[in-house]
This record gives sequence, C-alpha cells and structure tokens, in this order.
Amino acid sequence: RREGAAAAAAAARADLALAQAAVDADNAVKGARRAAAVARHHAEASQMLSVKFDDKYACAVCTEVLEAAVTTGVCEHIFCRGCLEDHCAQASKPSECVCPLCR
Repeated sequence: RREGAAAAAAAARADLALAQAAVDADNAVKGARRAAAVARHHAEASQMLSVKFDDKYACAVCTEVLEAAVTTGVCEHIFCRGCLEDHCAQASKPSECVCPLCR
C-alpha cells in the first residue's frame, strides 16, 4: 500500500511538473510576442519621428509650421498671420512695413 501511495504521489508530482513546464512555455511565448510587439511599436515610433519637415510650410519669422498663412502683397513671401502682424506693428507707419525676408 505504501508503495502504491508513493507511486501515486510521484506521478502527481510528475504531472504537476509537466503542467508547470507547459505554463512556463506558454508564458515564454507570450513574453516573446509582447517583446516583438514592443519592438515593432518602437520601430514605428522611430520611423514617425524621422519624418523630415518640409521648409516650404515653415514661417520665416517663427520657423514653425505656418498658422493662418498669409502672403505679402508684392514679393509673395508667406508668413503666419500673427508673425506678420507683429512684424508690421513694430513699424512706425504702415507704409514702412516691409517684408521680413526682403528688407
């Protein structure tokens, strides 16, 4: 009887070890998938950050993306409305306001 109980206990331990090995293998697969997903995410984020800014959409005064873009009357240079208004506000007379690039 003792031998039968010992054999049953040994079999139960073996079954438990097999079940634990299966769980560990499943966790390893899940961990590898998670690591691959994180790596893909980082690669995509890096690619998005490496996009070059096209200077033709930049304001020459603030060097940011044009906001409410306006052109000057004569030379047709493009600026943010606020930047051009601020620039012209510094002139003593409206007739003295010249293009920030042409001056």
